[in-house]
Amino acid sequence: MDFDAVKSRFLDLTSDAVAVARVAPRDDVARVVFINRGFTDLLGYGPEDIIGESAHVIYDPATWDDIVKDVAPHFDAGHQSFAAEARLMRADGSTFLASISLVVLADAETGDRWICGTHRDITRLKEAEAAAKAMRDRLITALDAYPDPIVIYDRELRLVSWNSSYVASICDDPD
Repeated sequence: MDFDAVKSRFLDLTSDAVAVARVAPRDDVARVVFINRGFTDLLGYGPEDIIGESAHVIYDPATWDDIVKDVAPHFDAGHQSFAAEARLMRADGSTFLASISLVVLADAETGDRWICGTHRDITRLKEAEAAAKAMRDRLITALDAYPDPIVIYDRELRLVSWNSSYVASICDDPD
């Protein structure tokens, strides 16, 4: 069995969406050289659709400049691994928010950089975070409407929330 077959079999063992891209010294873009089944399941691109294409085709064009600003400093600094969040675009044109873990390996002999990206859909996570923040904001508004001092502690007795009446009761200058 050759290395490509072994690589393919191992990377298909994970349900995570994995893509490997290569940047040659003469290239200004990374070209996709491998995707696993998880990548096809998440993004809808088959190997015939994306192998050889610029890696940026999976990113929402409206947010491409933002992702470049986020990851370029990591590449420039020679970081071997880092993470980012980006809006990705599926083969059908729909978009979603993803976390991306990147591992970069440099080949000293050829000057190539190999980039392995693991992509995860975090849309539901971000929606849950936004809902929790909205609920917290409503709670704080309700607490502030109550005229008596209120304070909320966590299990370790750390102060986690309070109302403006509480602040006014413990100090001379609530600001």
